[in-house]
Amino acid sequence: MSFVEDIVSKMIGDFTHSEQASGVFKLVMELLNKPEIGGISGLMKTFEEKGLGGIISSWVGTGENLPITAEQIKQVLGAGELQKISNDISLPVDNISSDLASLLPKVIDLLTPNGEVADSGSLISLGMEFLKGKLSGNTEHTA
Repeated sequence: MSFVEDIVSKMIGDFTHSEQASGVFKLVMELLNKPEIGGISGLMKTFEEKGLGGIISSWVGTGENLPITAEQIKQVLGAGELQKISNDISLPVDNISSDLASLLPKVIDLLTPNGEVADSGSLISLGMEFLKGKLSGNTEHTA
C-alpha cells in the first residue's frame, strides 16, 4: 500500500459511508490545493488570524491533535467559502463544516508526519489521482 493509500485508508476508516468519506477527502484536498488558501502554510496563517493557531499547530506537530468544532471551521473558512462548497457538492453547509472538523485535523496530521510543513503539492496531486481512481472504479493507479 502506498503512502497516499495509507492516508486515505486511515481517514476513510472513520466514516461509515465510503462514498461520503471519498467526497469529504476530495473536498479537503481541493481546499488545501486552492491558490487562495495557500496549502497547509496558508491555512495555518488563516487559523492564526482567526485566533485558532494553536489548534492547527497541534495537527502539524508531533503531539496530540486538538479538536476543532464545526463552528470554528465556519469561523476560519467563512460563510461564503462554505456556501460555495455547498453549492458545488450539494451538501448542506452544516454537514460540510462538521465533516471538515472531523477530517481536516487527520489530513493535516498525516501530511506532516515529522511535524514539518513541506511542499504538499505532489502529495495533494497523488491523493487526488488515487481518489479519482477509487471513484471511477479503476483499481489501477500509479500513486
